Amino acid sequence: MTQKCVAVPEPGRVEVVDIPIPEYGDYECLVRVTSGSICNGTDLKIINNRLPNRVITYPTILGHENAGEIIEAGKKVRNYKVGDKVMNAAGRVGRDSAYGMAFGALSQYGVAHDVWAMTEDGVPLPFKILPEDYFCRVVPQSMCLNDAVIMMTIKENYSAMKNFGVTPGMDALLYGDGPVGLGLAVCLRIMGARHVACVGHRDERLKRIKDIAKADIIINEHNASVDEALGDAKFDIAIDAVGSTDVLMQAAKKLKPGGKAGMYGVMKHSEAGVNLLDLPNNISVHMLNYPYREQRAHDEVVALVQAGKINLRDYYSHVIPIDEAARAVKMIETREAYKVILAM
Repeated sequence: MTQKCVAVPEPGRVEVVDIPIPEYGDYECLVRVTSGSICNGTDLKIINNRLPNRVITYPTILGHENAGEIIEAGKKVRNYKVGDKVMNAAGRVGRDSAYGMAFGALSQYGVAHDVWAMTEDGVPLPFKILPEDYFCRVVPQSMCLNDAVIMMTIKENYSAMKNFGVTPGMDALLYGDGPVGLGLAVCLRIMGARHVACVGHRDERLKRIKDIAKADIIINEHNASVDEALGDAKFDIAIDAVGSTDVLMQAAKKLKPGGKAGMYGVMKHSEAGVNLLDLPNNISVHMLNYPYREQRAHDEVVALVQAGKINLRDYYSHVIPIDEAARAVKMIETREAYKVILAM
């Protein structure tokens, strides 16, 4: 039997291909993936071969955001059961497949590993992480699977705020008006930021952040001067959700003494150079281009969703069939779509 997957056969091109449904072992489960999403940051950079610090071999299967239901379980699985809803099942291709895996989550079937049972039984894990950092997690049965896809982004946002050291009463400046910018702004508010200012390029997206995250000030830098809009205001933390050293330099100049510039946006290869002498004195730069220990925030984020403090439907604008994946990419690139969920 075969499954549909979203593939990048070569840089700049996306297509849907058929590959075999993955096999699974005694400590693994087969997951029928019902929903997936194209990451506006990482996936677009993989498609265009602009992802830093990783070498992508093409053709490759795309995606790291999905949700689905466990339909079969190996005989030694103890921590999942058939019928569980899960997020972030791993994509898998056969040993002799022509396709590589750029995470591979945009596939109709995936695999969940019972890493906790494997650890208890002394079985080596297939990857170098601790069980508490494993990515395929159970979500509440009441959660819509389209919404569950967004849990990955929100966990990354929430854990980033912890990693950056956000504390109540901080003044925060945020660059970026997409779904990640919205998620970071919401998490800043949840963590008690006193003042949140957001800089972006699109009025409708900035208004979304103001309405949902209650940002104190929004600035479209295409229409207004950031310096004039902010005046003499200084911030405890300034976060780049874009992935630009130009933004980093601009953000650093808005910091209070001892403040921190947080690099969250996924940078391009061309953004590798920074002259440290151009940075202000007595500030720090915290690099977080890739998430760190975001899975440890799973239970907290689920609780925030259930308490109504995070509405996962705020973070996507379209649901379209997997067969239209190439069109979905174009919609994101042209900003026709905010974020797209693929019905798998």
